[in-house]
Amino acid sequence: MKFKLMFAAALLAAMGCLAGCQKQETEKIALVDPAEVFQTCDACVAGGEYLRGMGQQMQARLAAIQQPAEGEMDKDAMKKAQDEFIALQQKISSEQQRIVEKLNGEFKSVMDDYRAKNGVSVILNKQQALSYGETADATKAVVEALNARKIDLGITAETAAPEATPEAAPEAAKEAAPEAPAAQ
Repeated sequence: MKFKLMFAAALLAAMGCLAGCQKQETEKIALVDPAEVFQTCDACVAGGEYLRGMGQQMQARLAAIQQPAEGEMDKDAMKKAQDEFIALQQKISSEQQRIVEKLNGEFKSVMDDYRAKNGVSVILNKQQALSYGETADATKAVVEALNARKIDLGITAETAAPEATPEAAPEAAKEAAPEAPAAQ
């Protein structure tokens, strides 16, 4: 009798393990290529173009700041130019951080939604997979979901400071240079 009870308990434990093992076999895994997502989703492309534009504006502004430096600049003008350059760097850095945080948040939200809607247990980086079936690749679905969200990155004409635009660079350079009489 005791043997039968122990055998029944062992059989139940084995069935429990078997059920657990079978459940793991049916769990789905998806793969996503984050680099492809961030290079192709509409908001990511717009954010990248915006940041590149800011970088170009900063380079133009730096050139305008350095132009008066070729002549003789007093210490105050050099300090003002240096402070302006540092402020531009900080602006670009904060904009980059703001955009990256927004896109990363949306990316994670889309991944969580995809996982829940498709019964996926885990989403892994596609670059880390050694072998997989094409049906496991969810990259295009994630890009489509991000595009469907119409993500607002807060990029407007007012977002870029007027003094950072290439057209305004010569005017700003005049301000950074020692005062000269204005020609009329």
